[in-house]
Amino acid sequence: MSKQIIYGVIVALVCGLSACKENAFINHCDYTIPQAGDNEKLNRAIAVEKNLLQVQNIHSLWKRGGWWNSANILEALVDFNRITHQDFKKCLNNIYVKNVHVFRGHFIMGHSFDDNEWWGLVWLKAYDMTGDKRYLRVAKGIFNDMVNRAWDGKCYGGIRWANDIWYKNAITNELFMELAARLALEPADSAQRGYYLQWAVKDWNWIKNSGMINKEQMINDGLNDKCVNNKGATWSYNQGVILGGLKDLYLLTGDSAYMKEVRALAYASMKHLANKDGILTDPGDKKPGGDKNQFKGIYVRYLAILNLQLKDSNIKDFILTNADYTWQHARNADNWIDFYWSGPYADWSSSAQGSAMDLMNAALMQ
Repeated sequence: MSKQIIYGVIVALVCGLSACKENAFINHCDYTIPQAGDNEKLNRAIAVEKNLLQVQNIHSLWKRGGWWNSANILEALVDFNRITHQDFKKCLNNIYVKNVHVFRGHFIMGHSFDDNEWWGLVWLKAYDMTGDKRYLRVAKGIFNDMVNRAWDGKCYGGIRWANDIWYKNAITNELFMELAARLALEPADSAQRGYYLQWAVKDWNWIKNSGMINKEQMINDGLNDKCVNNKGATWSYNQGVILGGLKDLYLLTGDSAYMKEVRALAYASMKHLANKDGILTDPGDKKPGGDKNQFKGIYVRYLAILNLQLKDSNIKDFILTNADYTWQHARNADNWIDFYWSGPYADWSSSAQGSAMDLMNAALMQ
């Protein structure tokens, strides 16, 4: 029996279906966690990260979190270590090497295009952090696959959700727009900047004219079979990723119209997604879900990144209020944080903890 299998059995016996305690096993990242100090926001983030690193499975992804969730958890960890200037290269390499052969050898799943896009974005951040061109090649490969397989003439354009399903939805197109814009911003790709920028603008124009953005400046889930807004749920992550794409289009073009649009969308989402205490919620938020557990973290990730540009005091207050309230009301004694940020704490998942990592990062960025 291999050491890896024996290790996996030990972890399963120690952890069972509950969260592993602090020193139950060594994380797969081969990584030194930052030391706590006098900064309360930093100490909270360290505690959240510590638990995430303890529930990586033998493939260096995360227990009780899916394939796309793991991309977002990894991105939250990359962001935290960028903020704290920690050396995260070994962790990134371990995760890349142990998973590069999953789904056709380059993080491309044959079915759901949005799953691939999440991985494209995190590997692009990994490239920015390390300069390792393997990660840039993966991000480009995922983007090229989208261009070749996902854009079609149904509903006059746009990226469809899955290879064998025509559905045109918000998140798949927002991610495509953001990935295109991020690639256009890469200095190493200055010669191809126009190509990626053209795609980002094309996709944004399609989103804007698709009807998915409703009268309240909230983005519904997608389009029906008649190519009309399906009035689906206004998930928080749909309100978040678009903020990153529009902010990046502004950086690429200098066109203030993008910033006007993004500010309006940010304010609309803070208004419509906050409860009476000002805490971020999703439709039907009291019922947990493997996907939904990740949504709010993605939203605050992009809201915080946008606010690096806007420096808006209302956005800052919104983020800090959510971080403080969640820490006080949705956390257990072992620093696991529930998916429902209003609390009380009921259960853990790596996707909910990854979402909390995004929230603590967002607070650190203000």
